[in-house]
Amino acid sequence: MLRWKFSKVAIVPLAIVFTIGCTSPGTPAGSEARSSAESNAEKARREEREARASAKRALDARMDELENRIKALRAEAKPASERARRAMKDQAEKFEEDLKDLRSRMSKLDDKTADAWSKVKESTESAIAKIERKIEAARKTR
Repeated sequence: MLRWKFSKVAIVPLAIVFTIGCTSPGTPAGSEARSSAESNAEKARREEREARASAKRALDARMDELENRIKALRAEAKPASERARRAMKDQAEKFEEDLKDLRSRMSKLDDKTADAWSKVKESTESAIAKIERKIEAARKTR
């Protein structure tokens, strides 16, 4: 029993000394570990920025496509009756306002957290899909 107590008493201080030695700023192992951790953290931040930029470009491309579809909707309305033309024009203006709002929200995202980015991205994708459905419905009622 005495031997077991002695080994516990000896192991704890040795573990503390070893831990302090490995993580202290002056040791090569501590510096190397810290440098590796900083490098990995920077790499993760860079990858997150790249993923956000890629997602933002994809959403921008979808919004550009929506703008083109709205223009096509306006062009299709020209040969229609005055009442139908007016209704299509009103719908197109509403779609353009919605799209402008989406672009505004996207421009404010650059310095948000990953969680905030994820929420806004999801709501933007949902809003884009909603506008797309409304454009298709407007084209069918023409």
